[in-house]
Amino acid sequence: MKRLHFLSLIILMSAWCGCSKRAHYTIGVSQCSNDGWRQKVNKEIRIGQYQHGDIEVSIVSANNDGRRQARQIDSLVDCRVDLLVVAPSDISTVTPAVDRAYRKGIPVILYDRKTNSPNYTAYIGSDNVEVGRIVGQFVATNLKGRGVVLEITGAGGSSPVAERHNGFMKAMEHYPAIRVITVQGDWTTEKAEQLTGALMDRGEQIDCVFGHNDREAYGGSRAAARRGKHLVTVGIDGLPGPNEGIEFVRKGLLTGTFIYPTKGEEIVNLAVKILRGQPYKRINNLESAIVTRDNAEIVAMQNKETEAQGANLENIYRRIDGYVQRLQAQNIINVLVLAVILLLVLLLVNFYRISKIKDRANRKIRELSDYRLSFFTAVSHELRTPLTLIADPVNRILERNTLKGEDRQLLLMAARNTGVLNSLVNDIMDVRKTEEGRMQLRLSEFDLADVLRQLADAFRPSMEKKRIAFRLETAANADYTMVADSDKVLRIVSNLLSNALKYTPAGGHISLSVSQSGAGRMAVAVADDGVGMDAADAERIFGEYYQAKNSAGGTGIGLALVKLFTELHHGRVTVSSAVGKGSTFCVELPARQEGTPTGPADRSLPEILPVPPAATEDAARENKFEHIVATETEARPVVLVVDDNADMRAYIRMVLAGSYQLLFATDGESGLAVARENIPDLVVSDVMMPVMNGLRFCSLLKSGKATSHIPVILLTARSHDEQRIEGYEQGADAYITKPFDSRLLMARIANLLHNRAQLRSVFAARGDAGQPQEARLGGRDKEFIDEFRQAIRDSMANPHLKIEELGDKVGLGRVQLYRKVKALTGHTPVDLLRTARLEKGRELLCTTNKTISEIAYSVGFATPSYFTTCFRQQYGMYPNEMRQDG
Repeated sequence: MKRLHFLSLIILMSAWCGCSKRAHYTIGVSQCSNDGWRQKVNKEIRIGQYQHGDIEVSIVSANNDGRRQARQIDSLVDCRVDLLVVAPSDISTVTPAVDRAYRKGIPVILYDRKTNSPNYTAYIGSDNVEVGRIVGQFVATNLKGRGVVLEITGAGGSSPVAERHNGFMKAMEHYPAIRVITVQGDWTTEKAEQLTGALMDRGEQIDCVFGHNDREAYGGSRAAARRGKHLVTVGIDGLPGPNEGIEFVRKGLLTGTFIYPTKGEEIVNLAVKILRGQPYKRINNLESAIVTRDNAEIVAMQNKETEAQGANLENIYRRIDGYVQRLQAQNIINVLVLAVILLLVLLLVNFYRISKIKDRANRKIRELSDYRLSFFTAVSHELRTPLTLIADPVNRILERNTLKGEDRQLLLMAARNTGVLNSLVNDIMDVRKTEEGRMQLRLSEFDLADVLRQLADAFRPSMEKKRIAFRLETAANADYTMVADSDKVLRIVSNLLSNALKYTPAGGHISLSVSQSGAGRMAVAVADDGVGMDAADAERIFGEYYQAKNSAGGTGIGLALVKLFTELHHGRVTVSSAVGKGSTFCVELPARQEGTPTGPADRSLPEILPVPPAATEDAARENKFEHIVATETEARPVVLVVDDNADMRAYIRMVLAGSYQLLFATDGESGLAVARENIPDLVVSDVMMPVMNGLRFCSLLKSGKATSHIPVILLTARSHDEQRIEGYEQGADAYITKPFDSRLLMARIANLLHNRAQLRSVFAARGDAGQPQEARLGGRDKEFIDEFRQAIRDSMANPHLKIEELGDKVGLGRVQLYRKVKALTGHTPVDLLRTARLEKGRELLCTTNKTISEIAYSVGFATPSYFTTCFRQQYGMYPNEMRQDG
């Protein structure tokens, strides 16, 4: 496929490169305005473009806005034009933009107008000084060297205005009898008419109007005509066409017009020379002439003929462009057709190859599936054999009733867990059979509500044990008759119930409801208010072996089996959940499966039910464990066991009860509460638990001020090095993988407690609990002892100081403070306070002249006599004896 895509890309690129035609050079034209004269220039530039096949022209107009023209020039430069043609509107504004383009290496042709900078490549246009001089000679001749001339200039800021005025005034120097009045117009007829009329109304005897373009000259002529006067009127541009200069001359509205040549083709030719590196002139002045009524007809005819030829040329070029475009389109179509044919051939070849590959892959998949199923069957057989040899002897021993007490409890525990292991093997086999399409439905007719009531009764003891409110919801008169595989329907619902039971904390709520969802379908919903899950987990929760982030362990097979069995019944299963608000699983099944029922429904509960047969007995026994622990009075270390599996808690109790006082919790959250309240000497915790897992529990335990010193042993089946490292990073002191030897657990507990005892002995041996050997303490423990010593130093002078006040200073309650200080130092807080006071008293005896009474009161003793008694007990001498020795 990769070769196919690569070849296709080459074909399409070849078609594009072969059929597209792109100009080699791009010329950007920036016009100052869009009047008739500029439009004629633009038209001629486009005709000149047609004469050069490798030229593309882009024309923009600023409409007499200098700032806008500067922005347009910058934009053309950013578009990477090869050459700029600029007719500046305002010298001061446009010159910097032209300079920027020139400094970037872009050739610049100034047309018609100039900037006040030498930064340009070439200039083409009329010599405006000469134009002004010739117009001056024409005016002087018509006035016979005498009169008043009104000069109407264009808008200020452009070079033609200044140059034409200078040339005109230079000519007038030879005619002192001619007076010149100069006013500034804006290149429009209206403005010129307004200016002329205003002067005439003030009494100026104007004999001639010179407009810097034909429109201004016509405006002066029209103002004079409205006042009954006929003036000599001269303009510049000499454009053909209606309402243009030559037409005005023919009609007698203007005396004359100076042809200001456009020569757009010459602009293109000059640009091509520059781009191709050919010789060119930097200054290119265009020739011109005066048009009067004497030659206006001839000039008009010539212009008309020129325009006709230009129109014909433009039409011919346009038709040629059309032919070229159609030819290019035809070439593209031909290449694309060829490419499509070639692609079809390649696709057919590849399709044939892929079909062969798929056939081989499918055969291998079938062979692998058969092998995998055979493998799982063999493994299942190998597992069931030792399971049988474990379960049956255990059951036979139990039936004899010869064992009592703890021995019988151990065998009952073994019997239950062999059943769990057998159910797990069955689940794995069922998943594989269903995936391979070898699982068949054994249809029977049964009442779904009756089956669910039986299932609810089986689960109720476990619900009551966790103090979970459980209810079954069915409609009284509804018909819940189904034709389906009753065993698989039971397993679907029981897996959902066991999942809800696992993730719903004590005191929660679980509901099981059945309803008719219409169109011959039944809906079973299991809802809880447990831990819930986020949207990402909800989307993947039915995946095989998938476990959510708050998973309490397990294999992840249960919900995968729910989905497989539901789809086997042509149904669907959905889940809606929110973190901290619980989950609702809904299973929709057809009321009747296609096929004939093979017999009555099997009303016995499936073997995979997670409810132990003697749930109430287990609950009673666990309560007995707690009662036994609560009545322990020996000064034995306290161990907190946190595990969600009741059998595991019971087993650890049997292992440890003879040596330790025990506390129990079923998840990390409740374990954290028990640890904070009781401050045990050591914690043994599972990792995979509901509500809060063991890693999070360990992290919070180690970060808490009251519990940071407690050693933690993690018990888990997670045996990879990365998982061990994660446990140690959370502060675990030891890591034991399941299955484990109880002797190893005992040894680890004894070793950790022994290390703590050694640390306490250091304090006791020194007799200086106020200055511990800090190197032997962990970071948080050292910080705590330092903080506690500082609290003692700050408050020891108070004879009424209470331990509760010291606890408030370090953020612990009385019991928590007592147990933590005792665990770290081997001394009680009262002992540490008394020792610190005596040490301070000894220091004052040796360094000050205070009396013994003053010292006793200053360190917080209520009476000097009690200070003396305690001092002698601590140091073996009276205070005055120590002062004498010192």
